[in-house]
Amino acid sequence: MNLRISLLVATCVLLPLLCGAQQTAVNQDTPAEPKNANPPLKAETASVEEVLATEDDGYHASSYIVRWHGNRVLLVDPSASTQLIAGDNVSFVVSHHDVGGKRLLSFVFTRNPDCRCEDKRQQPTAPPKGRDPGPVAGGADFKTGVVEEVLSAEDDGYRSTGYIVQAQGKRIAIADPIAQTHYGIGDSITFLAVRTKIKGSSLLAFMALPPDINGAKPDPAATPGMTSEAKLITAPQSGVITEVLTANDADYSYRAYIVEMLGARLVVEDSSGAGAHQVGEQLAFVSRRVANPLTPGHGLLSFGLATQQNVTGNDLESAHVSLRTDTATVDEVLTTDLNGDRYVAYIVKWNGARVAISDVFASTHYAVGDRITFPVTRAGAAGQGHLHFMIFNFTQPSPPTQKGTASNSSEKPT
Repeated sequence: MNLRISLLVATCVLLPLLCGAQQTAVNQDTPAEPKNANPPLKAETASVEEVLATEDDGYHASSYIVRWHGNRVLLVDPSASTQLIAGDNVSFVVSHHDVGGKRLLSFVFTRNPDCRCEDKRQQPTAPPKGRDPGPVAGGADFKTGVVEEVLSAEDDGYRSTGYIVQAQGKRIAIADPIAQTHYGIGDSITFLAVRTKIKGSSLLAFMALPPDINGAKPDPAATPGMTSEAKLITAPQSGVITEVLTANDADYSYRAYIVEMLGARLVVEDSSGAGAHQVGEQLAFVSRRVANPLTPGHGLLSFGLATQQNVTGNDLESAHVSLRTDTATVDEVLTTDLNGDRYVAYIVKWNGARVAISDVFASTHYAVGDRITFPVTRAGAAGQGHLHFMIFNFTQPSPPTQKGTASNSSEKPT
């Protein structure tokens, strides 16, 4: 598994968690029903059967097991501030929603008016040694454990999945927000331990990784209408380097190449640590195509060096990902469309250096001069890690406006 693909998955999981946790920390009331909910949200109450609370280096996680329609399901308290015990009643909202052709069933914890709550996280903790102490929005580590119990439920084809896992001598609750894993009792599971600091709160969450990272193969029969995961298709390519992009931030580095290939300009990111290539060289690289979850029938393109480092399960255990958000102005737009498979990247100046921001879902249509916000991701240990720049838009792509339409594969300021 390619390191950059693993990083994409880690960041995709981390970003929605940060946004969701922040929203919950601000508003603990029952969430309002979205306009297009189908079926509508339903508020319910159940008795807590089991409490799973975890503390790690001052970060806290709180989860509860309740029974819904005869099934034990997972309720995660995203603010980790409640102290319910077995037998207490807990309120939650049952949500059915369709995402990228998948039918997801979610159980959203809502704080009870009479709950026993406390703030366990008033004192900030120092970052672990060897990790970047900068103003990160969050961090994530890959870990492994053994499945003790599978927490699942299904309702009219909508599916929810979670796990109780034994890891490092602890029993922890692991959520699978996209319900795409199919582990069984006794299986080894790879997951993310995600740490975030929001409004002085130190929050910890555990999330199962998609099948292409942890090696588990989905079972199409387990969920009606589901197909097996999209395959990653790679192909050898070559082109001439027209610009070398480099940047540094503390002990983390970035290198990428703008390459001309078949009349298109695209970015090949280099996080291999191999020898640097120069302008004018013919560069061998690979194109990677994966199905686009937002637009079925279409694909997403990315490009990397043919010698890019692969990651094994053991490597994932020691990997660390952290991120913070930043803003910059678009200097250049690079787009490529091959038979419906799309690639989008934006060239911006970041800390005085030109860098390329990959649009992970190729769903944005920014133009030169637009101000954009994006996460800056650090992967690996300080001194040996790499910077990655990516932008995420989880909404369905829409046609570009006149301002954002590029007539060629690239758009430069005049």
